[in-house]
Amino acid sequence: MFKVKITSILIKFGLALIILGGIIFVLGIQINSLTKKLSQINNQAEVIRIKENSKQDLARDSDIAKNAMPILQKALPSSDNLIDFIADLENIAAVTGNKQELSFAGSDQTQSSANQALGEGANKTTKESLDFTITLEGTLASLQNYLSALEDLPYVIEIKKISSSGDDLSGSSKTNIQAVLYTSNK
Repeated sequence: MFKVKITSILIKFGLALIILGGIIFVLGIQINSLTKKLSQINNQAEVIRIKENSKQDLARDSDIAKNAMPILQKALPSSDNLIDFIADLENIAAVTGNKQELSFAGSDQTQSSANQALGEGANKTTKESLDFTITLEGTLASLQNYLSALEDLPYVIEIKKISSSGDDLSGSSKTNIQAVLYTSNK
């Protein structure tokens, strides 16, 4: 009888352990499933955060570009409106103490290198350029100051050639600067 009771208790205990193991197994599967769903939700939330940050970055970059447009438009003046450029050159000459003469050779349209690379089928845009020569008379120091100020101008200028001849006795020098001013094709 004692053996029967112990056997009965052991069977009940074994069944309880099996049921408990099954419950733990089912709960484990549910916990695993919920963990995967939570991980997916976290990943989706991270993607949304990244997209929102990208959107904010794009809006900030757009504002920067809008604010920079006047500067960019001045850097490529219209070939019909060179008054500001000429006034800037005259101002530099006056400030640096140089006598200046300007001569403009005319405009030239050249196809941009990007369009050359794209070939004949591409939309062709051109950029205009205006060749000009600046003749300066002044001391070596004033010429150096002029060139430094010329470099700081907010225009797209390509210096082609600089030649100088000086008079050692007076300290005065005559300098010719051949350059190209790139203009917009408005």
